[in-house]
Amino acid sequence: MKKTIAAIAALMLTAVATYGQGLGTVLFSTKVGADPNIKFQNADGTILGPGFTVQLVLVNGTSTTPLTPTTTFRTDVAAAGYYVNALEVAVPGTAPSQTVQMKVQAFNGASFATSTRKGETAAFPVSLGGDNLPPGNLSSVQTIVVPPAVPEPSTIALGLLGLGSLLVVRRRK
Repeated sequence: MKKTIAAIAALMLTAVATYGQGLGTVLFSTKVGADPNIKFQNADGTILGPGFTVQLVLVNGTSTTPLTPTTTFRTDVAAAGYYVNALEVAVPGTAPSQTVQMKVQAFNGASFATSTRKGETAAFPVSLGGDNLPPGNLSSVQTIVVPPAVPEPSTIALGLLGLGSLLVVRRRK
């Protein structure tokens, strides 16, 4: 009987010790309720459209950690195209009810750093959920304009510029 009580007590202590070890979670939705929270758009006010990836980023001082999974913009209704397909994201190294700084990035390439079109919010606080708490919400209200891609000079244009320069130098001689 003593062994059974000891085993139950050990099991209960293990359960209590591991209960608080859950990760903080956030509901990755840029529109919560009736009011828009975070709205991504082109400079002319139109939606960005398909081909963009949207990612949550954990901000810790000067370092940032991109979180997964990523999502895309909604395509079910035209007016909803400014907002993301919602999903729940676990935030590594955090605990439920912890407040962290986050930002949201939208980009059209393999990563934010290498994309030709990209935009991001300023950092904002998020109170995380997890364990028995509902996931935290993105409560920042921001409209982010993603600028058009800056075209690279074409090879032909650079070649013509070089040829023109050679002609000018040759005429001077």
